[in-house]
Amino acid sequence: MIRRLVAGGGAALLLVGCVGSTDRAAFEEEVRARGGGISGAQIESMIIQAAEEVAVGDPATLEILSLRIDANGRSGTIQARRGDQPDFVDLIAYRSDEVISVQPMQDADPTEVAEDAFGVTDVALGDAELLVDAAIVAFGDPDTLVSDFSVRRRGDLGILIEIGLESSRRTGEVLFDDDGNLLDDGSET
Repeated sequence: MIRRLVAGGGAALLLVGCVGSTDRAAFEEEVRARGGGISGAQIESMIIQAAEEVAVGDPATLEILSLRIDANGRSGTIQARRGDQPDFVDLIAYRSDEVISVQPMQDADPTEVAEDAFGVTDVALGDAELLVDAAIVAFGDPDTLVSDFSVRRRGDLGILIEIGLESSRRTGEVLFDDDGNLLDDGSET
């Protein structure tokens, strides 16, 4: 997978369409089925804001311990190392692409922080839409919906991208490695 993230100075394209003939509930269900609005652009925005909050000059150098976005794509969190004090970690909470709170993580063990932290450019975060689509296909149920998207280090498994899914028959998660390669299709849950 191609790593596309925080390329700096990118332009945004806003597409406006009319939903008028589509039932609102059906529209929202379709959005949720397609990843709930989770996108590389949203993740990039979260990272840029996190870098500012934790005193990291270049967002591409931000080190995080975790990133999580909920199903509707409107809220999430990042645990990030402070640029001015790398042994410290802050939890940054977002809603509708805006920071709503920044809280210091108390009693963070500097050794664990150093072991668990990873650079945002070390993960295929810019491919979020492709990963969500691949997760839905891999899960295999026709009515699969995304429940959450998260990234964190899981011990010897390394950095994992976890996409939580649910259908009328089951729940589970599809796992990808940091390059976006499918590791587990969620069929065991």
